[in-house]
Amino acid sequence: SPIVEKMSDAALRAVANSRILVSETQETREQWGDIARVRQGSTGHRLLDVVLRHPVIDARTAAAKLGVREQNVYAALSTLAERGILTEYTEGRSVRLWRAQSILDSLDAFAKRAGRRNVARGDAERLGR
Repeated sequence: SPIVEKMSDAALRAVANSRILVSETQETREQWGDIARVRQGSTGHRLLDVVLRHPVIDARTAAAKLGVREQNVYAALSTLAERGILTEYTEGRSVRLWRAQSILDSLDAFAKRAGRRNVARGDAERLGR
């Protein structure tokens, strides 16, 4: 009985935590739509949805996810960076990367609520922090 109660409690907390993450993500996406001011169906508009699932992205990955040529995604990445949705960073990397800090912050909050106290150093470096 105590084990079942602990598991049930953990499952309910996980569901509640996940709902918060989904809500934050949906709210962020709505805000991005207002901020981005990109044409419906355009590469920039479709890129917003890709960035929700890949908050740290390079042009090659963005192009592959969108089904466009790599050189055709740079304008959309630049537009979203100009509008404050993405932040470009390279910091000694050979590949240009962009990150959606608001999504990364939501993921960090999710992990903290789940009981994960610290982001491992390797994870933080991989995420560009």
